[in-house]
Amino acid sequence: DLILVTGNSGLFHLKGNSYHPISSKLDSVVVFSARMTSDGNLAVGTDGMGMMIINPEGEVIAIHNERSNLQQNQVVFPYEDNQNGMWVALFSGISRVSYNNRVGSIKKEHGLESIGVVMTEFNGQLMVGTIGGLYVITKNEAGMTVAEKIASISDYVIDMLVIDNELLVFTDDAGVVRLN
Repeated sequence: DLILVTGNSGLFHLKGNSYHPISSKLDSVVVFSARMTSDGNLAVGTDGMGMMIINPEGEVIAIHNERSNLQQNQVVFPYEDNQNGMWVALFSGISRVSYNNRVGSIKKEHGLESIGVVMTEFNGQLMVGTIGGLYVITKNEAGMTVAEKIASISDYVIDMLVIDNELLVFTDDAGVVRLN
């Protein structure tokens, strides 16, 4: 059994060779991406509605948007970290949402100067791939969160994959770049 998430036609339950629509608030929402969470729900990044958490039956159980202190309502990509927090890539910056509704943000003022597209953890640090390169989220000497650009990768980061203690960064111009 699978749940299919479409860009603008809602959710579908796929079982064997057949699929059936699941009625949900996503039926009229533009979806950028979706990820299964560790508790079996879907974190759905939308264009204009923020991030929706949806259970397998299609019911919206939480919405994180500007009204709940998300920086903006365009959520390009959700990523769940090891502490069950959800990092969300936005058009301008990233935010972290914990399930207790606390939202933390990293934006241009912190050094993240491009649209976040994909995120992953590597060597205990959050890596953010953007349309303008790769960033690592760290703390400076004063304990402030900062986004430091990886100078060797300034291309559009399409995807990232961690294999055998190496980070493979897929870019539009440079191809695949390995970091260890």
